[in-house]
Amino acid sequence: MLPPLRVTRIRKPWEHLAYAKRRHFTVSTDVLDLRLAVCLFSVAILLIFIPTARASFSYSLQVGAYGDPSSQGNLGVQVEIRTHIYDANQGDFDYFWVGDDLANGGFIQFGYSFSPGQYCLQGEVVGGAVATCPGGSANIGASDARWQWEYWPDENGDTNYLGIGPPNSAGDNGTWHSYSIIPNTSNGWDLVLDGQRIANIPFQPSQSKNAAYFVAEKVTSSNPGSLGPVEFRNLAYLMNNGWRTVRELYTLYGCGLNMSCDVVNPYGLSALAPNDVVAGFGLPVPKAGELLWSGSGDNTLALSVPGSAEVMIDGSYYGTGSMAFSLASGEHNVSVPALINIDARTRLRFDHWNDSSTATNRSLNLPTDLSLQAYYVLQYRLTIDSPITVTVSGAGWYDQNSTAPIHTTESQPIMPALGWCGGEWNFGGWYESGKLVTDSVNASIVMNSPHVLNLSWVMYPVGPALISLLIVIGSAVLIYRERQTRPTAIRPLVDNKRSMTLPIKPRAGSNVTGVPMVGEEPTPLRNVKTCRYCGAEVPQERFICNKCGMPAGYL
Repeated sequence: MLPPLRVTRIRKPWEHLAYAKRRHFTVSTDVLDLRLAVCLFSVAILLIFIPTARASFSYSLQVGAYGDPSSQGNLGVQVEIRTHIYDANQGDFDYFWVGDDLANGGFIQFGYSFSPGQYCLQGEVVGGAVATCPGGSANIGASDARWQWEYWPDENGDTNYLGIGPPNSAGDNGTWHSYSIIPNTSNGWDLVLDGQRIANIPFQPSQSKNAAYFVAEKVTSSNPGSLGPVEFRNLAYLMNNGWRTVRELYTLYGCGLNMSCDVVNPYGLSALAPNDVVAGFGLPVPKAGELLWSGSGDNTLALSVPGSAEVMIDGSYYGTGSMAFSLASGEHNVSVPALINIDARTRLRFDHWNDSSTATNRSLNLPTDLSLQAYYVLQYRLTIDSPITVTVSGAGWYDQNSTAPIHTTESQPIMPALGWCGGEWNFGGWYESGKLVTDSVNASIVMNSPHVLNLSWVMYPVGPALISLLIVIGSAVLIYRERQTRPTAIRPLVDNKRSMTLPIKPRAGSNVTGVPMVGEEPTPLRNVKTCRYCGAEVPQERFICNKCGMPAGYL
């Protein structure tokens, strides 16, 4: 069984908001005495029946800032946090996050933490103890900064869900990272770190009931120690018309919900620049609800971009989609991507701004409020596949409804080293999804969607020159074999000398004509055939006529 998660619920900082509903509890002395008596009786019962139980007091001390009232009702929040690496105390929990109190009663937060000890990396916590932990556990070191998210379906309940990232996933010391909480199309929440989704929470998204805010927090069972300090900047919130940066920041100072506040919170914060705050140990301790920064004298830069376009202002990543920024007058740098990939075969190409500029990374002077719109062109990819290596042109990206020229060769050698003799592939047509598009080697296709063209080839394995060569070789082989089988002249068994052999008289009725006497010329046997082409006599065992060189046969 994993030990209980050392995280106590850390929300409800909204008691001190000037525009939030304040909770006022007015009770009589008699009622208070009655409640105290009930509490003491309950404690006594616990001490009797659970003698091993010990009281444990924890502190959740928070300092941060929340945005102006216009950030209430947002659909998502985002802030940049600069990673500060230091050693946290064993058993403490140092957490730097951005979050929302949701109108549906839930609560969500996302940032990075130090949590030395053995922890569940992804699971469900009920009553402060880990109930399920499908993500496994890990022993986290004192200076191991990891991203972390938490979600409470009921901010006043005792059940929450959490996820903790891999070792050092908050980045190197001093690096900036953007933490975003964004609703997705599958009715859940996406946790996005530097533009990359690292987790999904499958709970119904909801608007916030309070302003967007960020917090530096210390959860400890001992006296407060060091916390950060850590820098936050560019607090932004998502509305129906896109992302907007806050125009004001107010101090958030106190302790978490249902936590002890019987110690002085030693942490403070300070505004370094517009929408840029450092919070933690060693800074001036504020009063809750003080105006920390106001951008009311600044100008608004409104950017209209596609929902998947990443926007950077003055080198800082602000997330994706249309947004509005509160910026001081003067020079500013705006950057949007040149290409936005939708899928493997569809993308957006930046074309121009509404002021005719074609630069994706541009500088502009902001003397007053300014609205910019980035125009993108939809592009489709043309893919050409061929079963053989062949010269082909036309594959690539094309603007929507443009015409893509395509070209290939009429034929291709099968065995290039043999040239024409090695056979060839002949072009058979352009096909898509098994259907013939065109049988011309020079053609075009309208790019009204992504297209995948397949080249068809017909094989002619033997060329005419090779056929002629094979005939010559075959004829030479036959001639060679014929010469090898030609009969040699038989030496006469007898010479011209006469023999004393007497003739044999044949038996009556025999077909034997007799044996010739020595010196008598034998009657030759007709063991030949006549060539059908030239009429010459050809021995039976020969196939080729010596006279005309043609295959011999009987007339």
